[in-house]
Amino acid sequence: MSETSTTSPTTQLEVTRERSQIINALRFPMAAGVVFIHNNIIRGGVQTAVDSGDWNTLGVLATVITTFFGMAVPTFFFLSGFLFFNKLETWNWESYFTKLRRRVRSLLIPYMIWNIISIFGEAQNIYRLGGNLSDYFGGFTPSGILRLFWCSGTYASTNTNYLGINHLTDYPADIPLWFMRDLIVMILLAPIIYWLIRKTRWLWLALLLPVYVLGLCPTIIPGFSVNTLFFFAAGAYYALSKRNFINDFSVSKGLTITLSALLLICFVITKQADWPTATVLSHLYTVFSVPATVAIGIVLFRKQLLK
Repeated sequence: MSETSTTSPTTQLEVTRERSQIINALRFPMAAGVVFIHNNIIRGGVQTAVDSGDWNTLGVLATVITTFFGMAVPTFFFLSGFLFFNKLETWNWESYFTKLRRRVRSLLIPYMIWNIISIFGEAQNIYRLGGNLSDYFGGFTPSGILRLFWCSGTYASTNTNYLGINHLTDYPADIPLWFMRDLIVMILLAPIIYWLIRKTRWLWLALLLPVYVLGLCPTIIPGFSVNTLFFFAAGAYYALSKRNFINDFSVSKGLTITLSALLLICFVITKQADWPTATVLSHLYTVFSVPATVAIGIVLFRKQLLK
């Protein structure tokens, strides 16, 4: 049901204003969550010093922290998809290119700057340690240098799915900025995403969901993954269908929060046991934790505990 069909213009304005304020309020805690994901103090030095087996306390704690805050980036993707397609009644190339120009300033330029800083830092380390700079820069060829901005390396997931697929994760020189790179790809694919949602409505998302949860589509092209596509497209669906995700996530908060907590516990247990189900449980946790996170943000915002 659309927002506009059930609310007066005044109420609709209030709904839009509150939604914008909630999205803004969520940005900082989600950014903090990304920091926690990439903070390896527990997983690294401390755990190594006192490691006492597969079920050591710090190892479990590291898994809990990393998985719990794993909802941050998918939440960003969901909100980015919603904001990009918000107010886009029909496809308009002029509006699309206007949005592209804005993303150049807010997304592409910061992405390039921080990767350049990372590249110079890594080059300095290689030079200081007597390494081969030519290997790092791909023989100083244009393609070798550009590779650092897109796919400077890969690492394999520690869990395989039921099909035995061990997903490779690729990243640019500034490793945590893979999510900005993937977001750039989603924005470039926006015309296709728009067309698919307009033609299939929710059916396309229903098809993407099991592909994501079961890990059926490994990353083949650096920068493009179903993990990113599903959440960005979900946000786009809410924008294009005029659904009020604030209302939907508020109504379902009891269910999504409870399921998120249970799935997090189950994932930690299966992760420590190295079962194939761990990957599925991790993806299911993410699916439910995104609306749960937004719902918690809504409650805290309305209680004036989140600004």
